[in-house]
Amino acid sequence: MDIEIATVVFDCSDPKALSEFWESATGLEVADEEDDWVLLADPEVEDGGGIQLGFQLVPERKSVKNRLHLDLYAHGVEETAEWMQSLGAVRLWVSDDPDDIFITLADPEGNEFCVVEAAPEDEPEDEPEDVDDADDELLLSHEGLDEQE
Repeated sequence: MDIEIATVVFDCSDPKALSEFWESATGLEVADEEDDWVLLADPEVEDGGGIQLGFQLVPERKSVKNRLHLDLYAHGVEETAEWMQSLGAVRLWVSDDPDDIFITLADPEGNEFCVVEAAPEDEPEDEPEDVDDADDELLLSHEGLDEQE
């Protein structure tokens, strides 16, 4: 049996507003939108592959703790959590375990999620090992863009 997890769906009272928060937070883009449904997907992945986030209108509001939540891996948990808060998230809890660094937040409708410190081996390398002249030029132009931001 070939099963693939494709979409994580959030029940919510305002699919458009909640999808805008998650679109900003993840970089996913709107792939489908109706009055009672919004689907976010990775624009780099064709044919709906990769993880997608769906937001469906339901009449009731969230009332208890999630039984399922997203873990978002990032380098610099504190900075990432602060940025998520600037988008509308609310800080709920901070792990005090130095071997398991994460911060629990809630999105604008109260759905809990965690920002987890990514493993050091997941950090992007400063420079690729085998870089030819064309790649050097591209890398330098990208670094220049980063400095302007």
